[in-house]
Amino acid sequence: MHLRLGNFLMSHRVLIVGSLLALWTTITVAVTEFSTVDHLDAVASEDAQERMTNQSTGWAEHIANLASTRTALAVTIVGAIVLLFRRHWHSAIALALVFPVTQGAVQLVKLVVERPRPAANSAMEQAQGFSFPSAHSATSVAVYATIAFILIRASRHGHSRVAIATFAAALVLAVGLSRVLLGAHYPTDVLAGWTCGALVASLCWLLAARIPLPRVSLSAAR
Repeated sequence: MHLRLGNFLMSHRVLIVGSLLALWTTITVAVTEFSTVDHLDAVASEDAQERMTNQSTGWAEHIANLASTRTALAVTIVGAIVLLFRRHWHSAIALALVFPVTQGAVQLVKLVVERPRPAANSAMEQAQGFSFPSAHSATSVAVYATIAFILIRASRHGHSRVAIATFAAALVLAVGLSRVLLGAHYPTDVLAGWTCGALVASLCWLLAARIPLPRVSLSAAR
């Protein structure tokens, strides 16, 4: 099953990357060119702040920290080392690439778009720099979704694959929501971050897969 999944994704790589790029472009144009989007974002951000309590703020901060630079870097390093020891070379390279490439891409886009943070940012969380796209959201997809994809390919059981995918999706959604609730980002910042992370992860995986290295599956290395 994991081979069929891998073959499907590889055979449709152009469609996947093209769709993500088109979605990314659409979100970016909507944010930069249409004032209605800014207005809807502001309303959503203000509504989210009105619902926050001290307890929910604490939970949101803990969830957001799962995709912080320090945590994501640690997870990437540990994951890449484990994959290297298991001799799953291409997966290790893909995972090692997604974190720095995502960080670089996000920071570049931030400098180009220069979108200010939500007004609630100063009250809820002192996030620095520009708002679009959300680095936490992009990192959560790039790192955790890549790890989930690797585990799904290695899994022999359908229920395990479903559990892994569900957990990864819940984590990514929770991180994105936490950034909006904390006032650090607008909803479209999060959407753009998710798309950016998925696009980078797809490109890094395709690049790593083309490197001529010996490949041993996780299941075969046991």
